[in-house]
Amino acid sequence: VDVAEGRFVYGDNFQHRPPPKGPLAIYINGYGVPADIATDGNYEKYLSSVFTALDALGSRVSVVYLCGGYTNRRDISEAEAMMVWVEKNVPEWKDYVRLIENATTVRENVAEFAAQCEGANFSPVLFCEYSREPTVAALAAVFFPEGVPITTAGVRFSASDLTPRAQMKQVLVNLPVELLSLQFDAVERSRLVILRSAFRALFAYSGCAVMPVPIAVAPRLNSLSKAEASIRRAMSSSSITA
Repeated sequence: VDVAEGRFVYGDNFQHRPPPKGPLAIYINGYGVPADIATDGNYEKYLSSVFTALDALGSRVSVVYLCGGYTNRRDISEAEAMMVWVEKNVPEWKDYVRLIENATTVRENVAEFAAQCEGANFSPVLFCEYSREPTVAALAAVFFPEGVPITTAGVRFSASDLTPRAQMKQVLVNLPVELLSLQFDAVERSRLVILRSAFRALFAYSGCAVMPVPIAVAPRLNSLSKAEASIRRAMSSSSITA
């Protein structure tokens, strides 16, 4: 990370984005929970790269949000799993860390992160997988007020994430669906039904008892998070096109 040059440059892991000035609030996107995060190679590359960047930013970092709810495992959230890694590998950062684990989608995570930053004099910096960066950047632009300087950093750590297929899926499928679901409830309900079915199939395949989809674990079919609901009300007079 070359902060003096105004760029994120670390082994070509980051897309170049000028970091905002002043105190920073950091968002780190989860992407599932491995069997053992302490020994998972991809998470090691991902989080090591991110916290190397944070070390370079130093005292400018005011708070770090680990973001991700209960997705592929019922016993631990993505945020909790990343916290296990932090406590083992970079314990000097643990007092800065907050968890966002009441969301199961990137959109919900970014919405809650924006709500947590509301009223604070922080500039947001959002870290995620390389292919997901366009989606995270677009959602941050929706949920943060106009004029807030936003930095997004896509981290290169997984070969599968760098394939053209993975990148096209994000840009041509995930991003349009996320933006459309902000405006059209039918799209949102359909998306959550598909996610719920996927979770049920995943738990059944893994040998676990099929989960009853409790509110705290699976996507909510009939309600949005308070943060996102308030943002949607504020956006009701505007339109978004994908």
